[in-house]
Amino acid sequence: MKDYDNGQILVASCFAFSDPRCVQFFNNLGEALAERRIQLVALSTRDTPGLEFPQLQIPYSLLGFDKLVQLPGLSPIHAIAPLANAERAWSGAIAGPDTWARAAAKCEWLYQIIAEELAPCGALLWNATHPNSRIGRNILQGNDIPAWCLERGQLAGTYQVQVGEVNDWDDSLAAFSMHAGLAGDLARQTEDAFNAARAFSLAGPVDRHVIPDSGQHLPERRGPVILVLTSALGSSIEPDIVRSVNLSQPPWGGLQATVDALDALLPANATVLFRDHPINRTVIEAPLRLPARFIEANGMPIADLIEYADRVACIGTTTLQYEALLRDKPLLLLGRSLAGRAGAAYVASGAGHAREVIAAWMDDSEGELRRARARALVGLLCERMLVRESDQVSHVANGVAELADFIAAQAISGSQPVADRIERFTSRFIEGCTSGDPVP
Repeated sequence: MKDYDNGQILVASCFAFSDPRCVQFFNNLGEALAERRIQLVALSTRDTPGLEFPQLQIPYSLLGFDKLVQLPGLSPIHAIAPLANAERAWSGAIAGPDTWARAAAKCEWLYQIIAEELAPCGALLWNATHPNSRIGRNILQGNDIPAWCLERGQLAGTYQVQVGEVNDWDDSLAAFSMHAGLAGDLARQTEDAFNAARAFSLAGPVDRHVIPDSGQHLPERRGPVILVLTSALGSSIEPDIVRSVNLSQPPWGGLQATVDALDALLPANATVLFRDHPINRTVIEAPLRLPARFIEANGMPIADLIEYADRVACIGTTTLQYEALLRDKPLLLLGRSLAGRAGAAYVASGAGHAREVIAAWMDDSEGELRRARARALVGLLCERMLVRESDQVSHVANGVAELADFIAAQAISGSQPVADRIERFTSRFIEGCTSGDPVP
């Protein structure tokens, strides 16, 4: 690690360092920040040998903080129930109120000493719907430290950076609204970006993980083929008992109720392919009961499923909705999404008018207009909202250099050397932590 005397520190958390592409992105960002006299310090849920910058390992589960840090008698700042519910949605962990109180307080303690000892010029927090990141954002912002949300982007090979909750699109919606009256012109102007994003998506697998060959085959066509995709339960589709994040709730309470409602509303002759997010099976205690005509398609590549389908329905905030748009598939959204706000998809935001919306989606009489808006949306994402993962994603205007410029513009010259601040933080952290076995 280089010592950038009187430079700055950017704290960045990431829960996806198992993906080597993500590691390389942070290495590239760290190098760009170093050129601007800013030191990257990463908070990681796993040891990442390929990361070339200082890293502090933190537990993925909020409950891990109760095992990691020996600080009795702390009082949590935040309400326990929402944090406990969010943690339950993400990891399936269950604990009593006292345990949650200690865990939340110790997580708050971690981010407070980050604010006091590292004194960063800003923070990039991975997926601010996650309990760790939600606490971190509140503590850092309470110390007048800018905190932004970072998550994988809507388009392949990209990341999204937001002021507020990821997928909530508080600032992005305002930017898109400025172009609402020029949607047609914007669509023509961004045709090249859309075509480039489509070509990039078609050139590689959509799946983030290798799909083992299951021998499963696409069913014979006997009517319209509908593909139903879900997002991670913790980010948008929460059972009633753990509902807390509430960014993109579908019209019905919970995934089971949504699946049952779809079965009742979809055409009787439709073939329904169902692809659930893998995390949902480990979080929902009761197994999902699929209707008889729903064909579970977890053993086939997502790209093949989207290509085969006539229509795509997305429950929650899954970024696969954009893969459907890039392939000109009529898209139904059950929940909030930028694609819905931009008019690129059919949106069933309430159970009362879901039947009418689904009928319009199947008829697709507004298809040409929706596809034009999808092109406008993709063009706007490429031009303003996303950061490219590598130079291969040339259709996205901003890269790590532009992101580093944005972060540097917020920085105020530090009063102490970076290395001294890191050493002080490390000493204070170790003093508060156990000396036993590391938390898994």
